[in-house]
Amino acid sequence: MGRVRLWAQTLSALGLLALLAACGMAHGARAALDAGLKAREQGALREALEHFRYATRLAPDSAPAQLALGEAAEVLGQFDEALVAYQAAARRAPSTTTWLRLGVMADRMGHVDLAILSLEGAYGPWREHAWRGLKVGATTLAACVPKAWPSISAVWGQCLPAAAQTGRAYFRASRERVPEYVFRILVEAGQRERAVALARERGWLRDGADYCRARDLPVSGETTGLLAMLLQPDRADCLVGLGAQIADDGLARLGRLVLLDRVQSSSRPEARTQAEWMLRYRLPDHAIAKLAESLNVTGWRLQNRLQQPAEALEVYK
Repeated sequence: MGRVRLWAQTLSALGLLALLAACGMAHGARAALDAGLKAREQGALREALEHFRYATRLAPDSAPAQLALGEAAEVLGQFDEALVAYQAAARRAPSTTTWLRLGVMADRMGHVDLAILSLEGAYGPWREHAWRGLKVGATTLAACVPKAWPSISAVWGQCLPAAAQTGRAYFRASRERVPEYVFRILVEAGQRERAVALARERGWLRDGADYCRARDLPVSGETTGLLAMLLQPDRADCLVGLGAQIADDGLARLGRLVLLDRVQSSSRPEARTQAEWMLRYRLPDHAIAKLAESLNVTGWRLQNRLQQPAEALEVYK
């Protein structure tokens, strides 16, 4: 009995020590995470990254710490580290946010299958998009009522319809945002049949529609332009302007794809000439790797938006 009691006391003590150690680790990880967030707010990106690394070493199962590490690594062009952190966050706390982060990072690195698989988890439930539309509609209504008051007829005849229309439009746009991104990835990867199948599944296709001029679809002008390229190449010259816009946004690969389509498929000489000029003077004269394109965008953001020229130089290298 004495030995049993001693063994039980030993186990109890060890359990207490383990619990105290776990609490200390959780506290240390929280402190490191807070320090990283503070450093990030102050623009100390490299310092923030080190804090987040320390936090994930102390608490590898912490999804917030892994997500923060992924974001910091991505901003600094440490894509491999960011991908691993996002994968860890998605495993531990799957949500539309973690799957979206992982999908975007996988796409930026050129991992097409992983990107699409991850983004499928980021579509979000119907109620999530409905709630966003409701909030935007309510904001529109709140801004309109003071201007229309005290005319009740104006509130009913102008404010309520405007709020309903805005909320509905935002709901539709929110619902299609991630599928549109998947559609773009498929087009850029040359998987046209899958892209068209996705568009059909989402209800984007319309009989007799002119996709270069379609205004009643729940998708962006970029998506309708790409639909025109896939389905109506003989009347898709809106792609000339779209290709220039895409290239200006730093997406050289997709911009090159779109403009080459016009050079090869347009029936209008002026459209072909414009596309050729842009290909010659505004884009590289050869295909570039997805990773190089993504690093170039990251470097530009560090240099021009975050005012981090030294970090930008490392990414450009």
